[in-house]
Amino acid sequence: MTEHLSVDRIVLRATNTHLYRGARLAGSVDRDELAARPRALRIVFSDATEVDAELLHNDSGDLAIDVPAHRTAAGTEIGAQCWRIDAAAAPDGCEVRATRKLG
Repeated sequence: MTEHLSVDRIVLRATNTHLYRGARLAGSVDRDELAARPRALRIVFSDATEVDAELLHNDSGDLAIDVPAHRTAAGTEIGAQCWRIDAAAAPDGCEVRATRKLG
């Protein structure tokens, strides 16, 4: 099942409560569909916090996730961040890894 929300939002599920270098996320769409164009995302963190974000890409095919400021379920404030990502095929969709904080 492909998880899309309104406005063609793709859901990525994070393995932690926030993003950091090396953080992993899983999506149920394939890598090519994810990387086809800039798009709206919903990131679901491991503590069930959900954040709307944006997938960005440039003409070279580099991908990034722009995440607004948010608060974890434990109350930790996380500032707005933009992360360079790598996306790879996975058996049930794609796996995304945060590689470098931008800006």
